[in-house]
Amino acid sequence: MYLTNQIENLFIDVSLSQKITETDWRELVAISESPLSPEVQRMVKRILHGVRRGWVSVLA
Repeated sequence: MYLTNQIENLFIDVSLSQKITETDWRELVAISESPLSPEVQRMVKRILHGVRRGWVSVLA
């Protein structure tokens, strides 16, 4: 399970590189349904939205 700091670092990495690994993507989808703090929830939703819009690539 991700910690807040890990999600923050992942958000920064994804924002800069516009890429996310398939493993990280699957874990984000899984935790998106969990109760999260508003800040963490916003970061997760922005990454998920970026992938859906094609702005972020999922690496196999």
